[in-house]
Formats: sequence, C-alpha cells, structure tokens
Amino acid sequence: MKWLVLATATAAATAAAATDPRRLQWEDNCVYNCPNEAWPWIDDGACDLECNIEACNWDGRDCFHDASECFEQSNGADYRGKVDHTKSGRTCQAWAEQMPWHHTMTVFDYPDAGLGGHNYCRNPTGRESGPWCYTTDYPDVEWEECDVGEPKK
Repeated sequence: MKWLVLATATAAATAAAATDPRRLQWEDNCVYNCPNEAWPWIDDGACDLECNIEACNWDGRDCFHDASECFEQSNGADYRGKVDHTKSGRTCQAWAEQMPWHHTMTVFDYPDAGLGGHNYCRNPTGRESGPWCYTTDYPDVEWEECDVGEPKK
C-alpha cells in the first residue's frame, strides 16, 4: 500500500511540475534559445547556461567540469565539489530526480545553489549544518549531511 500512495503522490507532483509556469518558461527558453532536437549543447565542452537546465536535458558534465572542493562559507552554501555520498557512506540521489524521494530542492527553486543533473552534496537552503543530500536509501534515510571538508580560510 505504501508504494501505491508514493506512486500516487509522485504522479501528482509530476503533473504539478509539468504545468509549473517557471518550468514552462524555461522550456520555452530552451526551445527558442537552443532550438535543435539533437540537443547539441550536451557534452560540447561549454556551459551554455540557457540550455543547461533540467527542462533541456541538464548538461552537468559541461557545467561542472571545473568543480572545486574549495569553498569559503562556513555553512558550505558555496560548495561546488563532487562529494556524492553522505557522512555514513550512503549514495546521494541526483537533485534532478524525484525518486526514490520526492522533493522541492530543484534548480527552478534554487537556481544559484549548484543543483542539477548530478548527485553531489549541496546546501541549497544554507542550513548551518552544511552540505547534504537526499539519499538513495529508501525508505530508511531521506537525507543526510555530507563531509566535504572545511572551508578555506
């Protein structure tokens, strides 16, 4: 029964996201700014920002190829490294995915937080405890903090 409830909730959330005006606007930008059914910006070596969004097949490899483990803010809100597991070793769920955990931490709601088609630890809301991620450990652990080191001084 839990699966049915989860599937129903996920389907409702997916339907709501499909009509979200922000998503529609970004999809329009994708069509008008990057018109080509072959998505030529994927793996082209450039971070073509207007094309590199979830609605246009996020090009995380191009946009995050200069990822750095260095960050300055004490809460890690500016962390853009590639740690992809929690402090206890759980694998992180990709931010652009809604399974196994449905969530609202997307590039649409947090466009400057470094979210996208990857599963690297981030701190989109700036919580004091530091970078974290949703885990793939369903149904046991929804999210957990990550060990990304200390900020540079």
